[in-house]
Amino acid sequence: MNKALEFMTNTKDPSHGMEHLLHLLKYTERFFESTRDEFDIDREILLLALYWHDVWKSQNRVRIRNYLFHQWYEGLGSMLMFKKHARTAGLPQRTERAVSYAIRKHAALSSFPAITLEARLLWDIDTLDLWNSQRIQAIFRNLEHAPIFFLDAYLLYMKKRGAHLYFDWTKKEVERIKPFFFEEMASCRESLVR
Repeated sequence: MNKALEFMTNTKDPSHGMEHLLHLLKYTERFFESTRDEFDIDREILLLALYWHDVWKSQNRVRIRNYLFHQWYEGLGSMLMFKKHARTAGLPQRTERAVSYAIRKHAALSSFPAITLEARLLWDIDTLDLWNSQRIQAIFRNLEHAPIFFLDAYLLYMKKRGAHLYFDWTKKEVERIKPFFFEEMASCRESLVR
């Protein structure tokens, strides 16, 4: 995990650094406090996946011209980086496979639903941070010269569809956060068009 922390601390993408990781750890803690032992989730696998899921993005700055590639490759890139360091650390093959699967399935453009509980929870927790208005504002500020319609398209997507979630706890959290998110993002949009 030290290597993952090093990558996330020295991020080139402000929306995929230590602050994002700390949010996910906080959400995960709240998930387990709320659901107790309702789900048989391997916490070691989940924790490794949380630390490593965005290391590739942290080392590559997203721009308008490479945005879709980032969304497609993020899971695979981070998974490959994890596998390299997992072998060096001597992790058991079962753990390496399970963590790799969760990391790969968290990508925004993943074609099939996640199967394992660890992959599902990583997806939900990571998706929950898409409702973090400060993080989303940082993402759009980081996209140099992004036309305002990119932000409008994102907000429309979140209003109309949002993202698929697996756990009821996460669905309830999104419903709780949603009004504040749209209120803060409306203020952000206003400041960008002035």
